[in-house]
Amino acid sequence: MRPLLRHALRFGLACLLLFVALALARATIALGGATEVRRDGLPALLGFLGVVGVFCLGFRGRRAYIFGHELTHWLVAKAFRRRTGAFRIGKNGGSVYVEDPNAVITLAPYFVPLFSLIWIGLYGVYLAIAGYPSNGASFLFAVGLGATYGFHVALTAWALALGQQDLLHCGRPLSVAIIALGNVVILFLAAVVVSGRWGAGMVLLGQCLRDQWQLIGRGHVAFWHGLRRMLGK
Repeated sequence: MRPLLRHALRFGLACLLLFVALALARATIALGGATEVRRDGLPALLGFLGVVGVFCLGFRGRRAYIFGHELTHWLVAKAFRRRTGAFRIGKNGGSVYVEDPNAVITLAPYFVPLFSLIWIGLYGVYLAIAGYPSNGASFLFAVGLGATYGFHVALTAWALALGQQDLLHCGRPLSVAIIALGNVVILFLAAVVVSGRWGAGMVLLGQCLRDQWQLIGRGHVAFWHGLRRMLGK
């Protein structure tokens, strides 16, 4: 495939993914009004802001992030049945060999909140043992979930700001779009699970997609109408 055509297709796909990501973000915000989401959202927000604040004060937790980053590459590679090799973790970076990695394997650490998933797993073990959770346990879980997700967001933004070779796998615009979509999908699923509004979530998503498409259509018509008027003068 010619480079120009490849870049054009990647840019078009990036625009499509960002279009879907925006609709998912709007649906997630709408779901945020549910009682269950508001109840668990405040302690989660406190945990999130606390970790982001600590990060801004200078604590990076780089080794933990690097370990989680490379482990995510490895886990997703195994999910795609790819062969893996040497796994290296250092103070300033790490690496893991993956045979024939695809875009999902390459970009997974930027949208898969590994430590949040581990925290959810630990909470699941607690529920299996204790049964119904106490109010204190639920509060602690929500705070920990927000904190681990804050760690993911802060370190991901920091790593991307430094520049990552992973983004070159399928080009920066498409890579950024995949990362944005992946992160919003996680938030949308979290809001749907917490609220229990699976049907309403899908309806909201469909409405947001339709509204955005209609807005683009109206903008397209207005643009050509204005252009014709300008050329006719």
